[in-house]
Amino acid sequence: MIMGEVIHEENGNVRFEFHESEALQFKDLKVGDKFIAMPLPGDDSGHGGFKGEFPIFKKIEVTPNYKFSGTLTDNAILLSDGTARILSSNIWVIQIR
Repeated sequence: MIMGEVIHEENGNVRFEFHESEALQFKDLKVGDKFIAMPLPGDDSGHGGFKGEFPIFKKIEVTPNYKFSGTLTDNAILLSDGTARILSSNIWVIQIR
């Protein structure tokens, strides 16, 4: 599989690096890493699939989510509005530096 990274350079430029790799998953990220969660091909309902915008998240320490049962946990923050989210450890992601 060909994977890519979005690199934000100090001079303000953005570049992409592509390489042959295993798919990067949410569980592979470290706390504090920024990323884009990839939709599954053909899933154009709800979040818009590949045709929609891609929000940027940051992985956080697991914290209890009291809106649901005690077994679910928030593990990411949506950077645009600061809301905590629950993401599957197996979703594909693109890490942002």
